[in-house]
Amino acid sequence: MDGFVAPFWALFGVIAVFMAYRLFRYGGPRGAIYGGRVVRTVDTVPCESRGIVSAHIAVNLIEMGEEGKVGLGVTHKSLVGFQWVPVRLNSSQAEALARALSYAAIAARQVKQGGPVP
Repeated sequence: MDGFVAPFWALFGVIAVFMAYRLFRYGGPRGAIYGGRVVRTVDTVPCESRGIVSAHIAVNLIEMGEEGKVGLGVTHKSLVGFQWVPVRLNSSQAEALARALSYAAIAARQVKQGGPVP
């Protein structure tokens, strides 16, 4: 029985050491998941709530080698659960997302006013 269980403990130990290394190297759990050190949180935008579920999007600046990245952390919270979805973008992807959001916001405003959607 011990010969059968030993490889699983070894695998568990390797995974634990790897996770501890990433936590230390990148300065915490968010950095370990993004794969780079979180330099700062630029802003946190609250989203519309639905009953007992609330959400927000955090925009983070991530240091990764020579180039910086943008990290979005989408968080959903409720009475019985928590979900955090990280998204990592390079600068051109972040700029494209900003343009798309700006376009969608303008279109939503025109729909609300009853005008034509661009």
